[in-house]
Amino acid sequence: MEQEFLLRFLEIGAIDLKGDDTKLDKLRSTAKDLSAALRKAPSKTACFTMVAADPHIAATDPTVDEAMAFLRKQWETVANAFTGRPVGILRAILLDAIVQAARLDDAIAVAFVNTARNALAHTETADEAEIWREAVSEIETKVDARAEVEWTTPEMITLDSLQYTPSAPASTDYEAPTVDRSELQAKIHSAAGPWGGSDPKNPYAAHSQPQQWAQEFANKMSVAIAEALDEMAEELAPAPVDLLGLCR
Repeated sequence: MEQEFLLRFLEIGAIDLKGDDTKLDKLRSTAKDLSAALRKAPSKTACFTMVAADPHIAATDPTVDEAMAFLRKQWETVANAFTGRPVGILRAILLDAIVQAARLDDAIAVAFVNTARNALAHTETADEAEIWREAVSEIETKVDARAEVEWTTPEMITLDSLQYTPSAPASTDYEAPTVDRSELQAKIHSAAGPWGGSDPKNPYAAHSQPQQWAQEFANKMSVAIAEALDEMAEELAPAPVDLLGLCR
């Protein structure tokens, strides 16, 4: 049988209804209504939990106001029954409502456990410590069971057969690239002076304008050699591999 946390607060004397079962029924109905409201707005779980866990929560807190409004629907004369706002009773109702909702909604269960674990570390709930321990333990057990079902690795995993078609083998016919020596020789000849056979020629002669000739010779030779190397590199470049094709 599921535990009723309202009764646990009564047992430890945290709330006193003077043995009036009619009042207890009103609190139970309020907790049930709040639980239904929480299931419609699970994002309020953290607020409900933090208020329920704080013995020093202000009587004007918005969540306390909300809980009080639900209590008035069941107990119209509640304001006359207590000298002030019954924050202790409202906290007990909130906890009972949260647990009821968490039993039915896993998202609320996770939010409650995570919030309660953090909130209780910073609140003074010595008299209620056992009640909170039982509430958190019950819902945490539910959360852990759900997580175990969803995340446990099965003993055997069955996969569909791998469909793989190897790519066509690269051609084994290979001819090493060579430099066109005649073309390179013609370019070097043109770089050596104005008598070369291909354009552009070096317009300077080495014997009459050595400084200008050397600069122009270096420029044209570097171009001739670079072009020859670029042509070889292009021929040596590997054919592109279709990686997507390997996955089809």
